[in-house]
Amino acid sequence: MKHARAIDAATTIVLPLSPAPRRGLSCEEAAAYIGLSQTKFLELVGTGKMPKPIRIDRRVIWDMRALDSAFDQLRDEQSPQSPEGDVDDGWGDEAP
Repeated sequence: MKHARAIDAATTIVLPLSPAPRRGLSCEEAAAYIGLSQTKFLELVGTGKMPKPIRIDRRVIWDMRALDSAFDQLRDEQSPQSPEGDVDDGWGDEAP
């Protein structure tokens, strides 16, 4: 990792540099950006719910704007939910 150095009279402080802004993401980065595992992300790519990557020579990258659009479409396809939502919280709402 590259670092910038800030030097004062008594100490040297090493600060990490911010990555350059970019639009193309690797598979790992795209999955993390959407909040999914790579396996689930690639499953959604296969079903067409997430965009296919762009190939530039040997690089395979996902366009961040296409990811945003696909994620917005997934959200818009969801049926209206109660305030609690239909998310499985692991507590099991069924009576014993």
